[in-house]
Amino acid sequence: MSFNTNIFAELELITPYIDNEELMEGRFENNGDGNPIYVGYTPYPNGDPALPIWYLLKITYTGQAIIRKQVPDSGQKFGYIWNDRVTYFS
Repeated sequence: MSFNTNIFAELELITPYIDNEELMEGRFENNGDGNPIYVGYTPYPNGDPALPIWYLLKITYTGQAIIRKQVPDSGQKFGYIWNDRVTYFS
């Protein structure tokens, strides 16, 4: 299996699914209040969390209010490993 890391190709890949999140595999890590702090999506059904196929976001809160949505330091792309999610953000 090969993975494309060109952002324009990745955007083309995800565009048909933007309004159809249920068509993508999603993973979430929640904080103690039940709010998602790490969110990952992949277009691969039953995506392996150990493969570099994930698009990641980190969400920061003050209380229940979202104050920041952050992409990994290396930028927006499908190419991250879900299991390593905490290492991609500064």
